[in-house]
Amino acid sequence: MLTLGLTSVNECYQYMRRPEDGAAVTIANPQTKEFQICRVSLLPGLLKAMANARATPLPIKLFEVSDVVHKDATADVGVRNTRHCAALHCSTVSSFEAVHGLADHLMQMLGAKDVTIQPSADPAFFPGRQANVLSAGKLVGTFGVVHPEVLKRFVPLNKTAPVTGMEFVPLYQKDLHLSRYLHLIEPLSHYPLIRDAQGVVMSLPPIINSRHSQITLNTTNVLLEVTAVDEGKAHIMLNQVLAGFSLYCKHQFTVEPVLVQYEGGREVLCPDLSPRTVECSVSRINRSIGIDQPAPEMAKALTRMLLKAEGVGEDTIKVEVPVTRSDILHPCDVMEDVAIAYGYDNIHKQAPTTLCTAKQDPACDECEPKCGGGQGLCGVCRAA
Repeated sequence: MLTLGLTSVNECYQYMRRPEDGAAVTIANPQTKEFQICRVSLLPGLLKAMANARATPLPIKLFEVSDVVHKDATADVGVRNTRHCAALHCSTVSSFEAVHGLADHLMQMLGAKDVTIQPSADPAFFPGRQANVLSAGKLVGTFGVVHPEVLKRFVPLNKTAPVTGMEFVPLYQKDLHLSRYLHLIEPLSHYPLIRDAQGVVMSLPPIINSRHSQITLNTTNVLLEVTAVDEGKAHIMLNQVLAGFSLYCKHQFTVEPVLVQYEGGREVLCPDLSPRTVECSVSRINRSIGIDQPAPEMAKALTRMLLKAEGVGEDTIKVEVPVTRSDILHPCDVMEDVAIAYGYDNIHKQAPTTLCTAKQDPACDECEPKCGGGQGLCGVCRAA
């Protein structure tokens, strides 16, 4: 098969766990981050092809014979093309012996002389399950079992094969739970990703986490990540989850903040667990509910609703709203808590001071048929 000759820096080095050696030819004005450099290895392309072929029954056997490009100061154009050969074997029983036999057969077919095998230390392969191939004392190749961290470049939860950006939306369009959220990222030219320090994808918000960040019974450190199209709602959700989750921390009710950097230079330290303050009129609360409580008793009643309150003067109470009470947005919400704490059954019931008999305005008798007929023609159904 033939894979693309251009690739990204992450795919060539970071995803392969290989350090950047400066040998790659960089594209001066790349149109996308996926095509930043000329490839220096065929293995990343084969791994991407394997991910695309995950629906193919195992075993999957791929190979490619193509050029790679390296910088070369002795060449006229400063670079040189080298013909490479790469092969990949993917199966439930793939073993080091299988690829070892393939390398031996390839050397025999090429007529290589004085072939020897020596231990290798390529970080892209599993330690102790890799080797260098030398011909007449010259390094001509490397083979081994691909490292699990390389394979876990991005494996979503409940999936067993890596997924590329182009595959992501089609893959989850048939998912009953996640398909309803795909419209949030489908129009974007770049998808948001959260990676760890090694560059492995942890999450693709706001759709799904990767298997790499899946919580197990042995997990001790947890990063709580909340994404939303409304920043205010995201902070509310984060605070709610933290308030409940921190109960089970080793040091109860303690969290480590994270500095979130937005485009444009804005920085926000999350979470913000400081309480809000709401000032309410005691006389208005009493008048609206129909009770008669002084400020100290009203403040004491609010403590039963998990609200810290104190009287400020004869007609004002100051209420501290914790992050666990995101439902309190206005003094009217405090008024409701006062009524609940006082007890609805304890409120004295009395007839309203103003009595009236309601009836339909005669003008509506003429307006209703016209409006109803027009709405019916537009396909609007009248609610009974």
